[in-house]
Amino acid sequence: MTLSGGGGDLKIIGSLQKEHMNPETVDDILSKELQQLSFVTRTEINEEVHGVLCLAPEETPVLLQESLQQLHQELSVLRQFGKARAYGQACQHAHSYVHANDFRLRFLRAELLDPIKAAVRMSLFLDLLLDFFGPIVLERPLRITDLTKQEMDILREGDLQPLPFRDRSGRRVIVTVNQFTMQYPIDARLKASLYLHWALSGDLESQRKGFVAIMCWSSKSTPFPPSLPGPGDKAFSNSSKLFSAFPWRMCSLHMCFPDKPFFHLLRSGIFLVLGENRSRIRMHIGDSIEIQYNLSGYGIPSDQLPVTESGNVKTKNARQWLRIRRALESAEVAGDDYKLMALNLIECPGSKDVVFRCGQAYLSHPGNVMFRGLIEAMFQEHNNALSSESKVNITWQIIEEVEHIGGRFLVWDDGWWKVMTDKQHIRSKVAIAFKDHKRRVKAMSNCQVTQSSTLKFQQQDGRKRKRSDDAENDATACTQFFCM
Repeated sequence: MTLSGGGGDLKIIGSLQKEHMNPETVDDILSKELQQLSFVTRTEINEEVHGVLCLAPEETPVLLQESLQQLHQELSVLRQFGKARAYGQACQHAHSYVHANDFRLRFLRAELLDPIKAAVRMSLFLDLLLDFFGPIVLERPLRITDLTKQEMDILREGDLQPLPFRDRSGRRVIVTVNQFTMQYPIDARLKASLYLHWALSGDLESQRKGFVAIMCWSSKSTPFPPSLPGPGDKAFSNSSKLFSAFPWRMCSLHMCFPDKPFFHLLRSGIFLVLGENRSRIRMHIGDSIEIQYNLSGYGIPSDQLPVTESGNVKTKNARQWLRIRRALESAEVAGDDYKLMALNLIECPGSKDVVFRCGQAYLSHPGNVMFRGLIEAMFQEHNNALSSESKVNITWQIIEEVEHIGGRFLVWDDGWWKVMTDKQHIRSKVAIAFKDHKRRVKAMSNCQVTQSSTLKFQQQDGRKRKRSDDAENDATACTQFFCM
């Protein structure tokens, strides 16, 4: 996500410039736009922003086929009227990837299967690819090797990066930090953003559920006056196209700023270029703790934000993601083992996948939350089972339940997630999860007994006493979760 937008009304932009991008004027415009929406539409947008609703329609093979046919017709109309320049060039290549259903479905899902809007989005995307990367990307997909060193620096240094896990509702999260990449030329930012969004929009769940964008500025970092593109600039035109051309849907944009006048002005500038997406913006003002608390209310794993309070950017996850992309694309170019490798190498766990790796970050992963619920629901039955065979059968039931809803079991291996194929190994992991849950239940029970005994002792003379280290350790044990 770069500081760019799409579909901005030039009249609104002109009026805002006359008002010097007054934040109050921006708020009035947003309020009027929301009032023009129906109550149902406003409610749906608000619920999707909070991650409790997905507006993607239920898909059937018949519906998808009809939508693809209608999209083809709309593209032909655009081409006939000269409004699909790059698409027309791509059609000259019989084996171009733009003819593939998988490619076109990205844009259909981005527009909730609206073929007219999808045709416009797809043609804009191809126009941008042609302008920035040349005709080669009309014949084969955009690759990481198409980026220059400067564009790679934007991704490598983590200024623009995806979070390693999805949010509560299964959406990918893209974070822009460290001056929002505005220290780089506008073309470099746009090209890096194009690649990032193309790469992340490849899997089905991401296409249907869309993504969440976060612009995060540490309250302790020093602001600087960026040079925002104006409506008469070519940079503004390209930035406007970018937001309208993403191959997947933006569900919400969270702007996380310190409470300083500069950032209120910056927010007004961003409003200039967001067009119809303005209704999906949420502003969060305060220090890092306040912002993390606010973001968690939207189902966003705020503890994973890649920026420290001092403004330093965490690059570990960004570099791991680039390593995975290189491996995937290298295998794709090689051709022979690509499909087999793609099935076993996972860029980002799905919301129904269960991941096995120690660390606090993995506890909030939606698949692990679901898995812990299954363990808790069947714990008593497993604990009361009289034979080892009965316990084994219960672990198999857990595995079948996860696979029934489309989940997989993943393990972190050699720098990326891989699908576990050894059923016995998976079963042993589930058995360990039951043991860990039993230890946690026992620790909580001991904690309650300790607190009860301490309270009784304190009430003997009516005076408060300092808790012992043992009591503190017991309380800490009560909060521990098993590693997954």
